[in-house]
Amino acid sequence: MTKHPIWCLFKNVRPRATDIKYYQSVKNFMSKFGDWLEEYFGIPANKADDTALSKTAPPTSKKSSDFHVLRVQPTPNPNAFQFVINAPIIASGSKTFENVDDAKGDFFAEALFEIYGVESAYLKESFVTITKAETVGWHTIFEKVGETIENKIRYYDIPDKKEPVGEKAETILDKFHKEDFPNCNEKEKTLIVEAVLDQAIRPALANDGGGV
Repeated sequence: MTKHPIWCLFKNVRPRATDIKYYQSVKNFMSKFGDWLEEYFGIPANKADDTALSKTAPPTSKKSSDFHVLRVQPTPNPNAFQFVINAPIIASGSKTFENVDDAKGDFFAEALFEIYGVESAYLKESFVTITKAETVGWHTIFEKVGETIENKIRYYDIPDKKEPVGEKAETILDKFHKEDFPNCNEKEKTLIVEAVLDQAIRPALANDGGGV
């Protein structure tokens, strides 16, 4: 398979979570990538593209060959990057593969976890967020992840079964008043904190590939 020019740019990105040079390298990379998109496709690499992208109709054949990585963008988590696809990859909601066991039975997810260093994958709308192990450099897996997405991803008709469908079930937060928190016992406090994380914090972080 002929290597896509996009992967050549990734060779220069060597993320270091505690080094400010990592963020500068990401900035430089995105600038080069934007220039490449402008030159070859006339597509500016900016956040405004995501809105139009999410409204694009999914490929009718829903085959891996219909999907292509348009760009890769950093997230607040230096161990996670978003691979933005040219069209929606899921009908609604999202899909999360947190480990190898979650990936079993899914052709695309299994292929991702065969790549050494991949820890999790989050799929939503028209992007895939990949989180890697901290001990693995991005420059060693960028190309493999990108090619796996382009060659093996498929269109998902349904989201995770774990996601609530229809009317939401009542949670501890429905009856909770913040003024009562100091008087709650340790078990109740833990449940409340977990509920807040599940409903407000984790979903937002998941969009960026982060986690709590």
